[in-house]
Amino acid sequence: MLLVIDSSVVAKWFFLETLSDRAIAVRQDWESSTVNLIAPDLMLVEVGNIIWKKQRLGLITEQEGIGTLTDLLALKIFTVEPQVILPRAYGLAKLFDRTVYDGLYLALAEESEASFVTADLRLCNAVRSSLRFIQYLGSY
Repeated sequence: MLLVIDSSVVAKWFFLETLSDRAIAVRQDWESSTVNLIAPDLMLVEVGNIIWKKQRLGLITEQEGIGTLTDLLALKIFTVEPQVILPRAYGLAKLFDRTVYDGLYLALAEESEASFVTADLRLCNAVRSSLRFIQYLGSY
């Protein structure tokens, strides 16, 4: 099974937060080859920004931030360049009044015929009635 994942899931692999246990279950399924993961390139930048914010707030040290970023890049999650899906992402963003960033994940799931797992409940609620491929991380 192919899953699109976003930064809200991946960040929970590195930082103990609500639903980290569910995010870790996704990772374990990937590591055991039960599922294959895919994400837009944007996911790496978004997780990098989350790491930076944690460091800026003093929740982690600079060394921990660099280490976490190194661990993120070592994961080797298959990513897709945005220009491949940007036109559809833009259309979905407009249709659902969401960001183009969110639209990239939605477009990738739609294009790949994959499920999209996210911890973003607002996004789920905004599109779930129309896009059945979205799944809230809490129900994984």
